[in-house]
Amino acid sequence: MLERRDLMTADLSFSSAVLLASQVYARESVDQLPTVGGFYFSAAAINRATFVGPVAPSTPIPPAPVAPAPVAPAPVTPPPVTPAPSQPVAASADVAWCNANLRDTVLRSLVIQNMRDGVIDRTEMLGVFTQVRRDGTVSGNEFSDLQRVVGKSSFFAGKEYVNSLAADVVLGNAANARYQGTNLGNLTVGSSAAQLDKLVQKWFYGTDHPTALSGTKYVKALGSLFPHTPVYTDIRQGVIGDCYFLSSLGEVALRDPNSITSMFIVNGDSTYTVRFDHDGTPEYVTVDSMLPVNKDGNFVYANAGLSAANKNVPLWVALAEKAYAQMNESGWLRANLGDTGHNTYAALTGGYMFDALSHITGKDATYSTVDTQTFVTAFTAGKLITFASVSSPVDKTVVGNHGYAVVGYDQNTQIVTLFNPWGAGNSSSPAVVSLNWAQMKQNFFTMQYTV
Repeated sequence: MLERRDLMTADLSFSSAVLLASQVYARESVDQLPTVGGFYFSAAAINRATFVGPVAPSTPIPPAPVAPAPVAPAPVTPPPVTPAPSQPVAASADVAWCNANLRDTVLRSLVIQNMRDGVIDRTEMLGVFTQVRRDGTVSGNEFSDLQRVVGKSSFFAGKEYVNSLAADVVLGNAANARYQGTNLGNLTVGSSAAQLDKLVQKWFYGTDHPTALSGTKYVKALGSLFPHTPVYTDIRQGVIGDCYFLSSLGEVALRDPNSITSMFIVNGDSTYTVRFDHDGTPEYVTVDSMLPVNKDGNFVYANAGLSAANKNVPLWVALAEKAYAQMNESGWLRANLGDTGHNTYAALTGGYMFDALSHITGKDATYSTVDTQTFVTAFTAGKLITFASVSSPVDKTVVGNHGYAVVGYDQNTQIVTLFNPWGAGNSSSPAVVSLNWAQMKQNFFTMQYTV
């Protein structure tokens, strides 16, 4: 690790031959493309925002009372009797399916009741799990019933994330091997209520926090998910080399902020279910509002240097990063990279922007050499574009082996403006740099973008 007065960087190491631009351009396999990574950790930032409370309106002077003219009483007509609304019932086809497929009589009755409005929502699915836990163990009938309910996707129409999370609990997931640092395992016949509860806590409440840097602790962050429309300037990279992910988030926030907001489902209990795309299939993971801080109470990962007690801090970047770390435990997120299958922040070090862009948006993405016409065509078409820098940039304002988001392009001057995910809080490199095409080709080896 290189250390300086106010900067600590830990970029991935690659041989000099790998990082020569002429050799990179000749690569045809993604397995040979070097990843990018690097982190920044600034000193504690002090928020000096002043809060002004609402001003009480002045008390109006009431008008003088006016005596009303006498009015003859109107005849009294009794109000019509409104019949009590009938209790909705589940559709006959749903009832018939439950009667034919569910063996446990209590669970069958509960599922039929839950289907009165035509869908099983998060609260109702949690109620089903509570019922299974009541007798202390998962019986054969209960397990087969859970499998059948989760497999009935039409029961979750419009609540697909509930179906996905319930499937992770019931049908299994590689991430179920461990919970909070200890062995857990997939649900089976005879599983204890305690095991089922941990699986529910893991997937529906986000209590299986990623392992964080030694000396940090998790505290509840008091900011809000989206105090404003997400913008790339919300991003402040912390002590892991996940610039590829954060620069991708920044690019999406600038060009397609709805893709950011639609990633999150607010559960109303200080938890958020976050969606990532896996080869065209949405995958979900839940995070709570607990985030790692240093001894001063400041964030050490995304939102680096800001106070977790600051209610004005947007949390979407930090929660997306945390969700990405938790999702990594499922084994598919970094299948072509190292540290796959680990629920740790450190596991996110180094990666590809084209992977992250796809995971965030569900769009296909690719990479190319730094080519002017390819860039102009993609930019004009509204594609999401990022650049990866060479190991030793000529321009000292550019960080080596680092991911940047494109935040502007002047077609007249042909100046490209890039955002460094270290953000505005750092003192070692500009958050925004503007370069002409000659400089772009000197300092960057690849462009990674949606297609």
